Amino acid sequence: MVQREPAMANMWQAVLQVYLDAVQPAYASLADFDRLYFGVGAQTYVWYQAQFQRRVAGAYRVHGLALLTMLREEFGSPSATPLDPMVVIDRLKQRIPGFRAWADELQAISIRLNRKD
Repeated sequence: MVQREPAMANMWQAVLQVYLDAVQPAYASLADFDRLYFGVGAQTYVWYQAQFQRRVAGAYRVHGLALLTMLREEFGSPSATPLDPMVVIDRLKQRIPGFRAWADELQAISIRLNRKD
């Protein structure tokens, strides 16, 4: 979308940012998302998808479409057993800086949410 429809890509990023700014998720950590998946609720599920999109967009800005090749090299074919999110983050941080900081940011949001309960 960034290459073929840059105006649409910019609009999509803006919509996702507005959503991130407006929604207080029920859960925020990657561990919660991995454990609950659809069980996080529709609003929080979309919040997570916006977070994932934001992180991928940042990696794309640095690596372009080579990001896909890099991910294929790192992870190959889908595993029969899902990888632990922190294993994925540790592997990604070696090739795409910023993933550990992003995961830590989500964890910090999760901690703040739990303090309000």
